[in-house]
This record gives sequence, C-alpha cells and structure tokens, in this order.
Amino acid sequence: MKIFIPFFLLFATLSVHAAELPGIPAFIDEMVARHQFKRAELVRVFRRAEQRPDVIEAISKPATLKPWPEYRANFVNRERIEGGLKFWQKNGAALTRAQRE
Repeated sequence: MKIFIPFFLLFATLSVHAAELPGIPAFIDEMVARHQFKRAELVRVFRRAEQRPDVIEAISKPATLKPWPEYRANFVNRERIEGGLKFWQKNGAALTRAQRE
C-alpha cells in the first residue's frame, strides 16, 4: 500500500472530485481487484481531494543541481554518522547475510 501513497497524494491536488475524473473509476476497480482495497474508502479519498496549486507548482519545478560540497553538510554530519553506526551495530548480522546472498 505504501507505494500507492504518492499516487493518492497527487490526486489530492485536483480541483474537481477526483472520483469523477476519467480513468479514476477504472483505477479504483483495479485497486480493489488487485490489491484488496476497499472501494468505499477509495471513493471517499478521491471525493475529498482538493486543488493545491502550491503542491502542483512545487512538484512541477525541475530539481536544482548543486555541486556535492553544497549538499555534503546535509548528509555527512555527526548525527547521521552516529545513526549509521547504531544501525550497523543493530543490523550487522542481517547486513552480512544479505551481502553473502
């Protein structure tokens, strides 16, 4: 179900009831048949969808490309290093097993 969350969020930005848009009833049918979603719940979600121009604008902009040194501080810092070390210590056996397989 997690893979469908971005799809639902995308449709939550529409101005008309998404449940009434072309293709949505077929999508709901497929989600019910293939993934055992509840039809009433999907219809309710799509009916509550509303337009969010700020979201459309944000996801429409191309990603800005910055050189690694400008991004590095966001990703390589003490907190992340310590978190990675804790993860490794906690999951070391599983990581080793996954590497072998």
